Amino acid sequence: MNPNHEINLYEPCRPANFTSASAEWKATAANCPPEKQLPPEYRLNPKRRNDPNYEKPPHFFYGFGLNIQHIIDYHQTHELPRPPPQSQRKRVSIWLFFIDTVLKHLRQLCEYDGLRIVFAMSTEYDLVLAMYNSYTFHYEELADEDEADVIQLLRREMPDVFENQKPRWFRTNSSYPDFY
Repeated sequence: MNPNHEINLYEPCRPANFTSASAEWKATAANCPPEKQLPPEYRLNPKRRNDPNYEKPPHFFYGFGLNIQHIIDYHQTHELPRPPPQSQRKRVSIWLFFIDTVLKHLRQLCEYDGLRIVFAMSTEYDLVLAMYNSYTFHYEELADEDEADVIQLLRREMPDVFENQKPRWFRTNSSYPDFY
């Protein structure tokens, strides 16, 4: 890498184009619980979690959809810490640093360490800013008032992204569901 070359950390990121995704992938992405409360078939049996014969239900994440560009814009607007030089060589490294930094910032603002960002299996979004995951939802769910406060803070912080969205369940687009 040329040491005199200044990389544009905030170079725009085109949204993913899922028009060529298979019909099966699109159907799977769309097949998420419609309500916040999970139906029994989507609840993990914690007693059988480590049983090799137990077929675990699909793993879902409850929250708001967003794209890499939303993360880039938020990072820039809020003048969050810049990535170290060794992380500035590849665009993906920059994005991962931004995701981590934005997530830490939002966790502090919301005073809720349960927030996480995962890859979304969605025709609309790259990522999910998740409040819950379906495997731990039954014991991590916030009280209604606390949840409403977190949602209000997130909408205030990212109104262009979250103002017209209701939290919902998403499937993850990764075999590593919790990447943060």
